[in-house]
Amino acid sequence: MRIATGGISHETSTFTTVPTTIASPEEREGFQRGREMLDNYGDALIGRETYPEVDMAPRGRECADVIHRMLSEDLKPTMALNQIPLVWGMNQVTAHPQMPQAISYLHEIESRLSVVCASIATCYPLADVPNICASVYVVTDNNQELAQACADELARWIYERGENWQLHRPFTSEAIRIAESEGRFPVIFADRDDNTGDGSPGDSTGML
Repeated sequence: MRIATGGISHETSTFTTVPTTIASPEEREGFQRGREMLDNYGDALIGRETYPEVDMAPRGRECADVIHRMLSEDLKPTMALNQIPLVWGMNQVTAHPQMPQAISYLHEIESRLSVVCASIATCYPLADVPNICASVYVVTDNNQELAQACADELARWIYERGENWQLHRPFTSEAIRIAESEGRFPVIFADRDDNTGDGSPGDSTGML
């Protein structure tokens, strides 16, 4: 008998009724960083390809396909990681220019012989952690050298285009001028750094 297991992990949120503290991960599996995550979280990790994160169904099917191949074809997932010395900015929306190019390159690597899947972790630039950086990880069928070569290639492509992942943030005065010149109302101004996703209360009055 062969048994396969899978899991889905999701980030915490300010809006949940269950508080997340430093003790929360420590009470479970503890803090995992870099290679530790690849070694301890399972045979294959598959990340999202869209932002906003709306590709749950296709990524779930991809996970199920990998598990099926492990059971029926004796697939041996082998993962490699490249942590890029780059803080990915807020240009992460896959419907906007630049980001689709990264996903297209990712898919080209996934189409190669013996490559099972690959993922780009853009990182969360507002996170208050000491080792924040973008990273890529590639899964092959029992070929560590190929996995690492593909991860390094994709990481190098991303790093060489570092300025593409940054988004210009106007000062409030500039944003007001832009809004007035557009002539379309109402206009909503938001303080990106007062982001409930990174633990802020979402009640900033700085722009006022």
